[in-house]
Amino acid sequence: MNKLKVNEINDFFTNYSLDLQKKRHDEMLVALTKLVIGRISYINNVEDILCEINYKKTEISLQESCSKILGKIIEEKGLSLQGHNFGNFSNSEFKKLLDFLEQEINEEISRYTFKFSKEEILVELLNLASVISKLNIIIFTEYNILYKPIDNLESLGIQLKFLDKMNFDDLRSFIGDIKVSIECAVDTVLKDDDLKFSSSQSSKPVNYIELIRLFHAKSFIQQIKEAIPILGEARKEFKLNNENGIVLPQILFEVFLNYSQSTKNEKAQVENDLTKNLFNIFYESLEFQPSDIYSYVGKNEGERAFRLFDNYLTLADKELLVVDIKNKQGLTLNGINNLLDILTLNNKSFETNDKSKNEDSYFASPNKRLFRAPIIDLDSKILMPTYTWIESLIYLPARILNRDIYSDAVTKNWNELIKTSYDEYYLPELKQYLESMGISASINMDLGKINCLKKEIENIKKMPHEIDLLFWEDNTLTIMDLKNYGMQHNYRDVRLVIDKIDKQIKKMNKLKNFILLRKEKFESILKKEIDEIKIGVITVSPTIYNYLQNKNSSAEILSIKEFKDKYKRN
Repeated sequence: MNKLKVNEINDFFTNYSLDLQKKRHDEMLVALTKLVIGRISYINNVEDILCEINYKKTEISLQESCSKILGKIIEEKGLSLQGHNFGNFSNSEFKKLLDFLEQEINEEISRYTFKFSKEEILVELLNLASVISKLNIIIFTEYNILYKPIDNLESLGIQLKFLDKMNFDDLRSFIGDIKVSIECAVDTVLKDDDLKFSSSQSSKPVNYIELIRLFHAKSFIQQIKEAIPILGEARKEFKLNNENGIVLPQILFEVFLNYSQSTKNEKAQVENDLTKNLFNIFYESLEFQPSDIYSYVGKNEGERAFRLFDNYLTLADKELLVVDIKNKQGLTLNGINNLLDILTLNNKSFETNDKSKNEDSYFASPNKRLFRAPIIDLDSKILMPTYTWIESLIYLPARILNRDIYSDAVTKNWNELIKTSYDEYYLPELKQYLESMGISASINMDLGKINCLKKEIENIKKMPHEIDLLFWEDNTLTIMDLKNYGMQHNYRDVRLVIDKIDKQIKKMNKLKNFILLRKEKFESILKKEIDEIKIGVITVSPTIYNYLQNKNSSAEILSIKEFKDKYKRN
């Protein structure tokens, strides 16, 4: 990571009077409002909505500006004239093309950032991130303890809530586009040695619209890199043209639209009645748990060493912050340091264990994403967008339970504890539900503990040795695995969940064949006749899999709700 000039960052805080802060935050609000207008204008037949909220169609959306930026590059480089048959392009050939376009966008970005110092660009981006986080908290969360004062963001938040209820667009997508662009920008500013900056602070303010649009184009390219492997035959519809830039296959937009609409009101299930004990065990290893930092943040202003709710950006003395949390929450120094490590962006200690460390994408790991890990380490000080820090705490339990916390201090049996108390939490409920419908069912059948199978199964790899859920209907045995993949919000999420489900289907088919080859043994074990075996995967949250993959799959992929609907008896 490039070294930052801490003195210059200190100067920002020294010279940032309250009046100047208010002026800059008002400018950010204007910039966000323009992006809202552009987004609304981008949707067809919404002039009546624009009139309803007193907006005029004067701004272009992030999508339109991205098309213009890429279209300009494609035209200047003559890429649309080369007549590529993208249906024959390999993944590596696509990567070379996209890497080239990303490098051209980097040049565009450098032409803008060259007017400013790295530090002022970073400070302004973090300020904007904090404003977005506060807006996100206002609109989407019920964590009122983390949001106390009302300011001019409330008006925009109310209008956005109104637009969300109109159901003409998914507001999460709009907020997500801006957040992804900011994360891409911060990651690039901190880590890209080729990005050019001024040697001194500029007298002109940063144009947030220009900055976000440029980095949205860059993040769009990185998203496409994730999408290419899942396109299959649809990649022949990939196009380059001077007007629209990159034209992706229509199926991608259709499936995202359908998935987004069908899951708009879905909330990811995180904590349950068993996770409290999990966090207590987590505390034994890392000496903190989420409730500790919630309690610290939720204190009244004046009861902490740092004011949080009236500052969008904080420069804190690291030692003072540690001592303050220690005194207020009674945590050990080791526990506080573990907490800060988890929330520190691009923390080097993650590199050892993070399987995503070799991936270039800034969203390859939560530790590389500002809205998950918002603390910038400046040696003796830390720089953090205050409301982004608060928002990151909302995601902290999910990060812990989804194993996005990398530390040698986590006990070796942690994965097994999460599996039984979190990932498989709904298995007893599913068993009970099936039996209430008159269907005989069992859960957690460990084949390795069955004497007549133990030796046969112990050396078989890439096949489940435990059946999560099995049940019978008319001599048909159905075996299903329960998975907690979460929701898919971007192309990377889509690519990963499709890959995981495809791999699980292969494992389940292997298990099916294992049973069929030992049909008489299993009939004796289960005391049931088996005429047919069906396999499937149940997911805690709905996935995009069935929207993209062939529905004539050898396995059924159902969310818990879809599973219950299917086996409901009138």
